[in-house]
Amino acid sequence: MEKAYLFAFGKPQTGSTIPALYLYGKIIGMGGGIFRSLDRGQTWTNISNPLHPIGNVPNVMEASRQQFGLVFIGTDGKGIYYGKPN
Repeated sequence: MEKAYLFAFGKPQTGSTIPALYLYGKIIGMGGGIFRSLDRGQTWTNISNPLHPIGNVPNVMEASRQQFGLVFIGTDGKGIYYGKPN
């Protein structure tokens, strides 16, 4: 990881006890965006949607502890974005 602006812990993936870690920031070699790690930050998956960019104004991030993969990002006047696995 290069830089973390926001992060949140969410429900572990099925079969795991390790909480999912969500990050709005920059990962070395991957650039900036929204990322998820299922192994305590050892590896990262970019979960950003290029069709719906959130810009540079997010100010809060929270993840569901009841539903794996559900993450919320609040912005400075542009609304609330959320994402969940397909």
